[in-house]
Amino acid sequence: MAGTIISTFMLLNDSINLVALQEDLETRVGVTASVFPFVAVYILLGNSFLEEFFFRGLLVDLLKESRLKWFLPSLFFAIYHIAIFLPWFEWSILLLAVVGLFIGGLIFQWMNEKSGTIYPSWIIHIFADIGVLLIGVYMFYIK
Repeated sequence: MAGTIISTFMLLNDSINLVALQEDLETRVGVTASVFPFVAVYILLGNSFLEEFFFRGLLVDLLKESRLKWFLPSLFFAIYHIAIFLPWFEWSILLLAVVGLFIGGLIFQWMNEKSGTIYPSWIIHIFADIGVLLIGVYMFYIK
């Protein structure tokens, strides 16, 4: 997952305005280079678990045996991320990200169905977030 995210970033790097992204994170969200490590730990361990608990735990349990339990949580997971990504990417990249998140959500749900728990999707989610956070490391500390 991390490799896929980093490879996609490298492929689309010319279409991503890292300066504008960093400025938005700093001014609108308050994420600066000095607080980034703390935010990264929260994203890896806290936020990823909360998202998996809600989207692949609670929502799936509410939908029980309905076939919708495969598609609605994945769709909501993808739509939820639009609010995060909207100010950062042009529409084509945003659409690609949403499709990738939807497909990722389906994969996460399939893994959970096999194991009967949300832990597989949480672990995969952590690795996906590692890819995103490595891009953050590049943006804040290297570029």
